Amino acid sequence: MLMVWLHIFLLFFQENFNKPNSFVWIQDISIKSDFILTDQLNNVYALRNNSINRISFLENSKISYSSTQLGEIYSADVSDPFRLILFYKNFNKVLFLNNQLAELRSAIDLNDLGYLNVLAVGASSRGGFWIYENDLGQLIYIDKSLVTAQKSSLLLDLIDNSSELENAQIVEKNDFVYLGIPGQGIFQFDIYGTFLKKYPLNECSNFQVIGQNIVYFSNNELRIYNTQTYEKETSKLPVEKIVDGKVEGLKVFLLLNDRISIYSINN
Repeated sequence: MLMVWLHIFLLFFQENFNKPNSFVWIQDISIKSDFILTDQLNNVYALRNNSINRISFLENSKISYSSTQLGEIYSADVSDPFRLILFYKNFNKVLFLNNQLAELRSAIDLNDLGYLNVLAVGASSRGGFWIYENDLGQLIYIDKSLVTAQKSSLLLDLIDNSSELENAQIVEKNDFVYLGIPGQGIFQFDIYGTFLKKYPLNECSNFQVIGQNIVYFSNNELRIYNTQTYEKETSKLPVEKIVDGKVEGLKVFLLLNDRISIYSINN
């Protein structure tokens, strides 16, 4: 059923993608945030410094989590809304939260696992999580027992990590793992960490994978890259100075300086 819904969504989205006035304003949420995330339960997450706020449209509620002991939240993955993962890069720690933003366990120190220079963390549907370790030049899967279960081959010939890499991102979707590195592209792996291909999306710094498409925002445009046909579609957004954005269902969430603006994709 989920795959059928995704197919319908993608057909509708691409059919209306470049039509004029295709974005219809729904509402604004007044909040300051560094970046946002969304999930399939109509929740939007606003992250700023050491805090994460979950705003629920179904329940018309907002809950928050923050920690003064772990530093700034560098990245997060909410692909499983019942098992969120936060990455505190400065302290090299990972924290899991439940759907009420309560800690599921104490923070995991990646130094204790032998990984001292982790640049990106992403959730896995198998219960563990993925990391990219810069010193080793490897994509690594750590299972829910905190045991290293899979490692990619050395990626030093593919990824230039001679300097500090900022805003790297890991997304597991549809039995593939995507490692995005701004300025270098998006690298695709299978679920065992075997490198498959590279997509030349150098301008992409924060992306989603929807069906066979990589979706991201750049220069006040919403862009869709088809990983099968290698075609790219772009659509001008209704506002400018966009800090971040997400697509969820038939809605577009745009982060601006002082608010999140929500639009529907109109037919």
